[in-house]
Amino acid sequence: MRLPETILVVGGSGGIGSALCNRLHDDGHTVIATSRRPAVQGKAGAAYQVALDLQSSHLRADINGILDRFPEISTVIHCAGQNRLAGSADLSDAALDQMLTVNLRSAMTVGAIVGERFKARGHGTLVYIGSMLGHIGVPGYSAYCASKFGLRGYAEALRRELHHHGIEVLTVSPRTTRTAMNSETAIQLNEQLGNHADTAEYVAGRIVSAWEKSRARSPIGWPERLFAWLNSNFPFLVDKALSRQASTVESHLISGESH
Repeated sequence: MRLPETILVVGGSGGIGSALCNRLHDDGHTVIATSRRPAVQGKAGAAYQVALDLQSSHLRADINGILDRFPEISTVIHCAGQNRLAGSADLSDAALDQMLTVNLRSAMTVGAIVGERFKARGHGTLVYIGSMLGHIGVPGYSAYCASKFGLRGYAEALRRELHHHGIEVLTVSPRTTRTAMNSETAIQLNEQLGNHADTAEYVAGRIVSAWEKSRARSPIGWPERLFAWLNSNFPFLVDKALSRQASTVESHLISGESH
C-alpha cells in the first residue's frame, strides 16, 4: 500500500469513480472528486467535491484552477467516460462530439496540463481508465471503441514522453462493468452474448492495485485479455468470432436504443 497521497479523481461521481473514491478514502488517501454537479452527486469517499464540466470551452482554466487550489495533488486519475450502444450511422454529430470530448479530448487536456505541473515537480502519476474496447473493436460500439483506442494510444505516447521526467502514466482497461452507464438494451445484449460483467467495486480494487504497483498497462478480464492478444496478433480470428455476433447486435440496435 502506498503512503497517503492527495488524489484527484476526474469523473468521481460515476459508478467506477464513486467506488474508486470510496476505496482510496478507506486506504487513507485524501480524495478530490470532480463531477458536473458535485452538490447533487457528491460521494462520501471524497474529502472535496469540485465542479468540472469536461465539455466546457474553458476546461484548461478550470483544471489549472483545481491544481492551484490543491497544489499537493500527486496522482490524477481520469475515469470519466460515456458510452452508447448504437450503429455507426445512428449517432448524431452532437452525440459523437460529446463522446469524443469526454472520453478522449478531456483526457488529453488533463494530460497536457498535469504533465507540465508534474514535470516542474519531478514526479507524479497519471492514471487513465480505458476499456477492453480500446483493444478490441466490436459491433455496436464503433464510436466508443474509437475514443478508447485513441485514449490508449495517447497514454502510451505520453508515458514515453514523460518517463524521463519521473512521471508515471498508467492505463487500466476494464471489461464490461455493472454501472448506470449501460442501457437496459446493452445489459440484455451482454447477457445474450454471455459477456461477463464486473462490479464497480472490483474494478476500483484493480485500479488501486495497478496504481500501487505502477503497472503501465492493466487489462482486466478473461477471456477478454486473450481476445485482445489475438486481435493484435491474429485479427482474422477475432473477425470470425465477432462476425457471428453481428446479427444479434444488430437486432438490439433495431430494438430501439440506438439513438
